[in-house]
Formats: sequence, C-alpha cells, structure tokens
Amino acid sequence: IGEAIVGWASADREALRGILVAPAHRRRGVGTALLEAACAVLPPDAPVELWLDDEDEAIAGAFLAARGFARVRSVGDDEHLWRRPR
Repeated sequence: IGEAIVGWASADREALRGILVAPAHRRRGVGTALLEAACAVLPPDAPVELWLDDEDEAIAGAFLAARGFARVRSVGDDEHLWRRPR
C-alpha cells in the first residue's frame, strides 16, 4: 500500500509456497489479491495447496476456507495440507 510492504506471496512453477499479510493490513483484500496473483503463475495442472502448521492454521484457516480451500490431510499433530480445486 503506497510504498510500504504489507505482505508477500510466493509461488513457483510447481506450487504455492506461502502467503503472509501484516496484521494491521488484514481484512482489506490484500491477502486475496496476493493469493490470486501467486496462483496465476502456477501451471494449469499444478495443485493449489498450502501446508500450514497449527499456529498458521489458527490465523489462515478461515481465510483459506472462505476462498474455497479445505483441509485435506494432516501429518503428525501440527502439519496440515489445505487444497482448493482448480
């Protein structure tokens, strides 16, 4: 926003790697814009998914669910895979 960095998203030709928005800038559309921009670089056959730990899931779970993601797998007690259909 302006010249301030308030968030980031990372993706490559294989997967969505991460997304983060500063707490003071959440609920303003920044996360959604970053998510969609990151997904745009994925090949059509790449899954749209993110791994979250328990702490991240507490923050991002509702955000992802509202955008069509669902938790599809957990590994151990604290790693969770969230996926959105293409």
